[in-house]
Amino acid sequence: MDIMPKLETLYTAYLNEVKTLKDFNKSTLLFKWLMGTQCNPGDEELNPKFYNAVAACLEEFKSEPYSPEDALAVMTYVLHTAARNADNSNASLTLIGVQGLLTPLILSLPPEKAAKLADWYKKQYPYQNRFPVQENLLKALKACSERYGG
Repeated sequence: MDIMPKLETLYTAYLNEVKTLKDFNKSTLLFKWLMGTQCNPGDEELNPKFYNAVAACLEEFKSEPYSPEDALAVMTYVLHTAARNADNSNASLTLIGVQGLLTPLILSLPPEKAAKLADWYKKQYPYQNRFPVQENLLKALKACSERYGG
């Protein structure tokens, strides 16, 4: 399963880039904004670029046969990385948005694994703090486990 090194590389590069942008001197930003110049080169393109790269990586993964274990490993990595970075206001929304790309992988999960992941997800993201993409992912996990009597 060569998707994991690719995903890890994408996530590491993205989070490092976000950190670089976050650490950019705020007084410099204010000065550039007042002068009418671009405030943060690359900032506007960083999130869509990361999202599209992860989407392409997952499409490549889905284009070949994969095991339920491989799908679970991908989902676990993506979901846990987002949870670990929940307090990173510059990255957290994009990391949550990427979770929507996981929905097609859910059907390959064993029902007990889908149920376990759904339980973890509900605890990690309480109802009042969930975005629609998270609600859709949770519904798909529940449906997978319930369809098989979970």
